[in-house]
Amino acid sequence: MKKAFFVYFCAILWLTSIITSIMLQADELPQLNHIPPESIEKAKSFYVELNVFSGLDQIKEVYLFYKKANLGYIQIEMLNGSEMNPYYKAEIPGDFIDQRIEYYFRIHLINGEEFTLPKNDAMNNPYQVELKPVIIKSTVSAFKKLSPTDEFNFTTRDFLVAISYFAIEDEIEGKTIKLFFDGMDVSGYATITSNLLVYKPDRIIPGIHTIEIIIYNNDGSVYDSQKWIVEVKSEKITQKLPISVNGDFYAVSRFRSTSAQDSSYYYDEQNDWKNFGRLNLYGSKDWFRYNGRIYLSSDESKTRQPVNRYAFEMHIPHFSMHLGDHTQTFNNTTINGKNVRGISGVFDYGIIKLHSFYGQIKRNIKGRDEIIYGVDTTSVPYDTVPVDTTIIEGSYKRNCFGLRLQLGNERKLAFGLAFLKVKDDVSSEKFATNPKDNIIFSIDSKLALFRQKLVFGAEISTSILNNDISTGAISEQDLDTLDVELPFTPSSVEDIFVINEHMVPLIPSLNSIAGEIYTRAFFYNNLLNIRYSYVGGSYNSLANPYLQKDIAGINISNTYRLLNNQLSLTAGYNSYQDNLNDNKFGTTNSKGFYCSMNYFPLVKDVYLPCVNINYQQSTRKKSVADTSYSEYSIDQFNNTIGFSTSYEMPTTRYAKTRFSISISNSNSVDNEKKSFDSNSQNYLFSINSNFNDIPLSSKFSIGYMKTEDKPKIIENADTDSQRTYIDKTSNDYLSFSFREEYSFIPDKLNTYFDYHLLNYGGDEKQTKNCFTLGGNHKFNLFRTETYISGELAYLLYKNSTLAERNYNQTEFRLKISQKF
Repeated sequence: MKKAFFVYFCAILWLTSIITSIMLQADELPQLNHIPPESIEKAKSFYVELNVFSGLDQIKEVYLFYKKANLGYIQIEMLNGSEMNPYYKAEIPGDFIDQRIEYYFRIHLINGEEFTLPKNDAMNNPYQVELKPVIIKSTVSAFKKLSPTDEFNFTTRDFLVAISYFAIEDEIEGKTIKLFFDGMDVSGYATITSNLLVYKPDRIIPGIHTIEIIIYNNDGSVYDSQKWIVEVKSEKITQKLPISVNGDFYAVSRFRSTSAQDSSYYYDEQNDWKNFGRLNLYGSKDWFRYNGRIYLSSDESKTRQPVNRYAFEMHIPHFSMHLGDHTQTFNNTTINGKNVRGISGVFDYGIIKLHSFYGQIKRNIKGRDEIIYGVDTTSVPYDTVPVDTTIIEGSYKRNCFGLRLQLGNERKLAFGLAFLKVKDDVSSEKFATNPKDNIIFSIDSKLALFRQKLVFGAEISTSILNNDISTGAISEQDLDTLDVELPFTPSSVEDIFVINEHMVPLIPSLNSIAGEIYTRAFFYNNLLNIRYSYVGGSYNSLANPYLQKDIAGINISNTYRLLNNQLSLTAGYNSYQDNLNDNKFGTTNSKGFYCSMNYFPLVKDVYLPCVNINYQQSTRKKSVADTSYSEYSIDQFNNTIGFSTSYEMPTTRYAKTRFSISISNSNSVDNEKKSFDSNSQNYLFSINSNFNDIPLSSKFSIGYMKTEDKPKIIENADTDSQRTYIDKTSNDYLSFSFREEYSFIPDKLNTYFDYHLLNYGGDEKQTKNCFTLGGNHKFNLFRTETYISGELAYLLYKNSTLAERNYNQTEFRLKISQKF
């Protein structure tokens, strides 16, 4: 064992010595890299990570835009790392994930520029990731005990039995379900649905108890059953409270010190201290439940939109209320995943559901006027005198009110009617312009058949937007000049909506409508999705600002599953076109096709690799008849092919090891503007090992990215001497890392060492070496789990071309978390 470990360690050092001698090419702009994962899991949060190879100091902020198979993107700001951990990270919540996800990144630089990733037409050519198929294990019981859990010692007060049999819901329809507790039939006291059973004893004594569920066929024979043994502990008097209180808390503090010369970018930022933390509380009492969350960060600033989050919610039967920050969703065209800081409530009683909220979707940022000073050369000595003023513009507070009524059963047939109003508070800011007012009406419906295996749905919305309400409602005399007749005076409805000449549209039409029709079918191992979307050019929702406008088209996808869901084949096609009102220079047609194959083997004692192969293609074409506007013509082609595989080797006497390989190639061709042709390649190889005889795990990875601009000759003349040539550029990046984790006390005291190398260059040859040493310890404080972790990192940056730009950084991070 010691010999094998020595050979393994020497191999890593040998690879390190080779890689550190390589110097590669890059350009001066930020270079980012992202390889989509093989798949994501349904109802499980998807953590998206964007790696920064170079230029982290040039980035102001990064936003992630994500959506399903519709036209409305949801925007969230990504959390930034540091030079020690050069990445941006964001979470797509699990409750949003029930089908394939599409997403892209928008990067804002400090100098005011911005770009996207993917670079070419990211909105219509986003990254895509499929759902991981649910593997049905024939050797595993169809029953899942949700409560009591094995990891938690339940007391006599909070003991509850909850058993799910969702996996066999269709098979047991019409059969009899019985629950036995300590051998007694308590089915009559339990709540039994088509896929869930819940039972709470009126009184229970501490000790060992048995739980058994049995499903009987109509003839009295047993269809399936399972039995569990659980322990219930006595409740201490000191634990008794009028209402239960549970939760967790963590706080993180990071200090970074930089040593750099005065010509380096980091000279003015030698010390940086950042703190953030979160508190989560939840509990219940009989039929009452509550949940509270607070997130605080030192990044909070009055000059930008809020980073801190405050939320509290209460639930009683048929009603829930939310205070503070809460994500609001009506449908895809009105408001979808937008954070609103205010108050909201949901009344849900059978076939009637009423959802309402009011709050801010954008807070006021104060503007100011600044005095510009100059030098008075006529005075002796020279005086500094004010010569001019400049305005630093702020932004209005933007309030939003929403109301939605739903009638029917969402699992069968339901209808919804929604109203949304968004309005800027004109009195909130002096140094701002063009306050807006927006109202939206929406109707939606859904029909589910065959136990939701066949679903039809539709929604339609219409909007009116006023781009400037600062002058108030229009007078009746001025209204006549617009050739618009109204059955009321504009001033009489000014509190509902401000009517004046800045309205879009002045008269509602098909161009101010947005809607979609969709169907989803699941039959014979096929999951088919068809969706047609239409958004007019005059449709606006200030609560859904990233909804694509003036566009209509269809999106079709199908996933076919084989081999007990181990193999899935997916294919899809989409086609969209804009210029719906024929008021542009030309019509843009966007078409896309994608396909993928995912294989996730589940064969006992047979070791087979997981494999993912995907291909994505998109085209955009726009013809302009008038040659004087030929610069608006578009003819672009993009394609991406990816392959990834991972293989877990049969467990040996030394270690359990998994190999992973990811490869992707993206190619872009612009037949109109030849200078935008490009190609990028990504390669990633990793090895993860867990040793058997010692508590040691190792992670090794090496990545390579190459980007190449392939401009063609711009033929603007007949002779070669008059032609314009554009230089071809090629950039390469190499990253290498390994991590060793050693556990002194399993699951309690762990340490790790991490090394990361990045080489890149160009006119300037640069190298980054980062060394990290850390550890974490878990112990029980106040009878609950407490975690404390610390990390010390050192970064060495070397610029071989311009040595005066060299710098080094030391960073210390401390995190404390507590459960209660």
